[in-house]
Amino acid sequence: MKLHVFDLDDTLLCGDSEGAWINFLSTKGFFVNDDHASIMEQFEVDYRSGDFDSERYCLYILQSMQGLHEEELSKLSDEFIEEYFDQLVDQVTFNLLDRIEKEDLSIIATGAMDFLGNKFSSKFGIQDCIATKTEIINNKISGRLDGSPNFGSDKKANVEEWCKRKNISKEEIIFYTDSINDFPLVKLSPQNVIVCPDDKLEKFAQENKLEIIYR
Repeated sequence: MKLHVFDLDDTLLCGDSEGAWINFLSTKGFFVNDDHASIMEQFEVDYRSGDFDSERYCLYILQSMQGLHEEELSKLSDEFIEEYFDQLVDQVTFNLLDRIEKEDLSIIATGAMDFLGNKFSSKFGIQDCIATKTEIINNKISGRLDGSPNFGSDKKANVEEWCKRKNISKEEIIFYTDSINDFPLVKLSPQNVIVCPDDKLEKFAQENKLEIIYR
């Protein structure tokens, strides 16, 4: 048995689910600030360089949704999946999923918000999702996080905790990612599949003879 751990954005998906979500919300009247485009552009630059403030990014998304009821969030996320799913998957997506054998386990481990990660996990038939948790108070989005963003060393720790609860050895992990921001989990995993990596992760993968898949 193996445990397939998939990063979501630009790995299992051929695009950025949260970027698409932000675009979707913009059509619904969210993110109306004049400097929205420049803020998003800087987040992208920081992410690709490995100098990413994940908490600031997550709060930027959540604060625009503050006060949104859980039921409305569920309806919006269903509408989003229906509208954007075909744009966010490609043949590589399904080739990666085909690597899961009948006896294997699979999870998504993503920095994306839990309400998005859970929808994609369900859509792909993946057993579980470890994601950035949205704080809900009185059935409404508070605009804050429930814990730390699921990036970097926190993602590694959360995957380790999941494995401990499920009594699964880390030696069973096959980790799929595109980003140097996932380096702590790359170092933990005995087997990695690197998908369309950024420059820093590509260099590491080449030097260490890791499998690299390009779209």
